[in-house]
Amino acid sequence: MFTLFRTVIAVCVMAVGTAVAADAPAVTIHYPVDRSVVGNKVNFVLDFATDWSAVPFFQVLAGKREYPVVETSSGRHAMQGIALEPGVNTLTLRLFAYKDAARKKGMELVSTREITIYSDVPVFSGNAIPEGFTVRPFHTRGQEKDCSGCHRMDVEPADLKPVQPADMICYTCHKSIPTGKHIHGPAAVWGCISCHDPDEGPVKYRFADRSPWKITRTTQPVEPLVFTIPSDGVFNSSSSSLAIRRKQLKDLLAEPLSALRRHRAYSMFLEVHTDGAPIRNPRYKDHRQLAKSRARVLSTLLVQFGVSKAKISVVGVGRSSPRAGEQGSGDSNRIVIVLHPAGTEVKSSEKLPSMKGWERQVVQITYANGPAVSGLTVREALPSHVQYVRDTGTVQGRFRNPRINKSALIWNLGGRKGNFEETIAYVVRRTGTSSKAPPETAISYTQQDGVIVNYAPFEKGKKRRTVAETCLSCHQGMLDGAFRHGPTEAGYCNLCHDPHASPNPAWLRKPAWDLCVTCHAEMAEGKHVVAGFVSGKTHPTKGRSDPARPGRELSCASCHNAHSGKSRSLFVYGVKERHDLCVQCHKNF
Repeated sequence: MFTLFRTVIAVCVMAVGTAVAADAPAVTIHYPVDRSVVGNKVNFVLDFATDWSAVPFFQVLAGKREYPVVETSSGRHAMQGIALEPGVNTLTLRLFAYKDAARKKGMELVSTREITIYSDVPVFSGNAIPEGFTVRPFHTRGQEKDCSGCHRMDVEPADLKPVQPADMICYTCHKSIPTGKHIHGPAAVWGCISCHDPDEGPVKYRFADRSPWKITRTTQPVEPLVFTIPSDGVFNSSSSSLAIRRKQLKDLLAEPLSALRRHRAYSMFLEVHTDGAPIRNPRYKDHRQLAKSRARVLSTLLVQFGVSKAKISVVGVGRSSPRAGEQGSGDSNRIVIVLHPAGTEVKSSEKLPSMKGWERQVVQITYANGPAVSGLTVREALPSHVQYVRDTGTVQGRFRNPRINKSALIWNLGGRKGNFEETIAYVVRRTGTSSKAPPETAISYTQQDGVIVNYAPFEKGKKRRTVAETCLSCHQGMLDGAFRHGPTEAGYCNLCHDPHASPNPAWLRKPAWDLCVTCHAEMAEGKHVVAGFVSGKTHPTKGRSDPARPGRELSCASCHNAHSGKSRSLFVYGVKERHDLCVQCHKNF
């Protein structure tokens, strides 16, 4: 993706080419950073704090292309508009000193330094940025401070419609951008701010990229969890002694035990029922007494299975029918376990407590095809009168209480690689006076270049516009067709177009035919369309005049709309069928 302003963090680059003399002046290359990703042009800037008396001259080379020597006494410490080749480029800095320092005469080379950068213009260089190269934006508010001593860095109202180019804030450093035979209207009048927003952050002027982040929230009701377990054969007849091994009982209770581990804030209500079989044990005068004894035995065993005694409440019901909806009829031996949030009370499985105002918030975080991040932190800001239910937080299904800072819940997740998913869930309780607004999610992380990014995916109000949104605000109708070209559909307008200037009509990055076959290479050779209209084995796609568009050369755009159309083949003139397209030129067909 093209970005007008690219990369800057001060860095001292060591020599990798010509040896540096022991007394060579120390110079920091402020822009661009070694192994950074930039656009098709770059500004080369030396640190403003350099001792210029030790560096009276410097020169920049892009590959073998030499740019003019700069005399630093003029106040210049940058070379603007260095043209780059697609892909990896080597920039060389040559430092010169006077041969005769006393009389300031002559010039000699004292050191040479190199950095490697990557020019990312996908239609030329492909989409895969080599490993080790990173985009490091320049126009962050912190980094602009380094330039504010000499340059005006804040946009003023006059910058919206400058009287002359030199008055515009962007002109000093970016005067070479709108150069070419065909200049885009806003760039021609230096209306940079009509597309680039100076109030964006943390990086100014940039468009929203295809974010690797996808974050969704769901709100789920909170209800007690009820487990009904048939207990025939668990106890000996007319007795509270087990008829099965403890391990078998633990396996029988595996589901509620697992649920309780996931919901640490929940308590357990244990209800034991018996069938109507006659009691032949003088210790129990009725079924209720037998059920209570069995419940106490189960409670003791549950503690041995790892359940806190303080979380367990038991009741022996005795003889009773199954709950509505349960299998079986008449009386039954069964164990009913109800898991319920702490602070609620259960007296019977037939009458569960109301959970009005209780919610489970689930935040699903997906990060795809982005660079590795470190210090990943997720912050959930709770609205007023909404309380976090302690011990309900989980990350990837595992218990994890957040750090609480006033009304915010904070999970520190650490470093993550380029692809990952995280699910954070927790329970809140709303009071009668709380609004229905959901918690506000904020994510912060540190990029590979050390820049800390704060991201609020659900934040209302101003939103960064994408490249496509910016283009379509003026170029309406480009996507009106039922069928859309892939790059257009994906929002990559600047894959094909240079939004500032180009030697080609429509600000294309290459001549139309060359641009199309960059992706559609199979059309460059072999048969295309049908043979027979002209001599040869294939219909021509270039090198002839366009019969339907006098004064223009035949190209792919003669037949296909590169944005959208009514047919799957994106035919021009609004036609759907091939015959209707052919007769635009072949009138007698």
